[in-house]
Amino acid sequence: MTTLVKIPATFASDRSDRELPMGNIVSRNKRHWVCEMDADTLADLEDDARYYRDMYDMGDMREYRSECESARRTLAAIAKATA
Repeated sequence: MTTLVKIPATFASDRSDRELPMGNIVSRNKRHWVCEMDADTLADLEDDARYYRDMYDMGDMREYRSECESARRTLAAIAKATA
C-alpha cells in the first residue's frame, strides 16, 4: 500500500540533497512536492522530520531553522495523509 503525501519543498529538497528516499515524486513546485510513498519510505521520512524537530527544540541546529520548521510542517502533512 502507498500513501500520497504533500511535503513542504524545503524539507523535500533537503532530503533529496542528502540522497534519502522520497518515493515516487508525482509533482513538485516551489512550495510542495507530492510524493507517493510505501510504508518504509514514509516511516523514514517521519523519523527524519522528528529528528530535525527535536534537535531544533533542544537548541541544536539553529542554523537550519528553515529546514527544521519545514520538518514540523512535514510531520503535520504526514498526519493529514495518514488520518
